[in-house]
Amino acid sequence: SIAHAADRALVIEEELDHALQNDEFELYYQPEVSADGKRLLGVEALIRWQHSKRGLLGPDEFIPIAEGLHLIQPIGQWVLDNALAQVPGWRQIGWKDARVSVNLSSNQFRAPGFTDAVLRSLARLGLTGDCLELEVTERMLMGDDAAMLASLSALRQAGITLAIDDFGTGFSSLSRLRTLPIEKLKIDQSFILELPNSLSSVAIVNSILELAQGLSLTAVAEGVETKEQRQCLESLGCRAMQGFLFAHPMPAAAF
Repeated sequence: SIAHAADRALVIEEELDHALQNDEFELYYQPEVSADGKRLLGVEALIRWQHSKRGLLGPDEFIPIAEGLHLIQPIGQWVLDNALAQVPGWRQIGWKDARVSVNLSSNQFRAPGFTDAVLRSLARLGLTGDCLELEVTERMLMGDDAAMLASLSALRQAGITLAIDDFGTGFSSLSRLRTLPIEKLKIDQSFILELPNSLSSVAIVNSILELAQGLSLTAVAEGVETKEQRQCLESLGCRAMQGFLFAHPMPAAAF
């Protein structure tokens, strides 16, 4: 019921605040690899909540609630700081061009001072923007918003890679795509799931790959789970992939 859902949201709100104070969050990492699975191209940081009563929770179970509260900014900042803190260690053990990718929420991205906060996080660790990728959704890029464009441009100028997550599910106008300082499209897993049998999915994925190539963008297939999907993607010219076929998200030590 609605009342039950509202009660639950209230409980989660209190618990989230507590989780932030008590360090109950943890980042899991999922590699992004070359089509043959042999080369590590990057890694995506994904938040998990080690809940005292309900066990390990994925972002879908609490991020939408945090979005509606004022907690998404501190949680987002926590993710950014902790993901970046891994980079120096990775470089030390030989992953010289280590790059970590972080998902942004709409409220976090549009908060005043967001760009400065990102640049401060990098500076605190003595890092440059080339070790960071920020993922936004198509919906977050809608509207002709000068402040948003300025923010994207400043991030891009700092050498940070900007990627559109779940690409193909929103309503990007192609003319906007041409003018935004985006460098990467992550093809939504709902299309990958239906490869190679669904002709419409093959057509959509093929179109996205051609679009990316035409605009000099990188394209990454998300949610690759089977060899057949991988082969189909490779035959369409997809060079970068992510998914259970290669690796599940895992704690930092395992990664």
